[in-house]
Amino acid sequence: MTASPLVHWSRQYLGRPWTTEQDCLWWFRFWSREHFGRDVPDTLVDHSRLVQSAARIMDDRPGVAAHFGYHPTDTPQEGDAVFLSQRRTPHHIGMWVLPGGEPHILQAVEQAGVICPDLLTCSVHGWQLKGFWTYGPL
Repeated sequence: MTASPLVHWSRQYLGRPWTTEQDCLWWFRFWSREHFGRDVPDTLVDHSRLVQSAARIMDDRPGVAAHFGYHPTDTPQEGDAVFLSQRRTPHHIGMWVLPGGEPHILQAVEQAGVICPDLLTCSVHGWQLKGFWTYGPL
């Protein structure tokens, strides 16, 4: 039997604020540390040039794997990174979570705060899943 979506650990964060200090990467790093014991290094994100900052990170796949300890995967597991976009270039990170056994993307969004939509809701709101990254060695 799977856990109810109401008791999944992600629920406690819903509605928390997004700020320039607590952006999507900050929240991803926090959840990774608190719930998976992973210390994900910080990186400079220039919010005035967000798409360019994210593209720089994503374009350097070997560097990303070396710096963050993640590598691309086609089969995401709970706690994996999800890169999303409402544009052509990925510029947003969320976390793959499975409340009730169903995939959702836990993420912090400017003006909305922390949300956890299912995949259909992500799509309806224009979010495109651009890639999954899993933690650990290749």
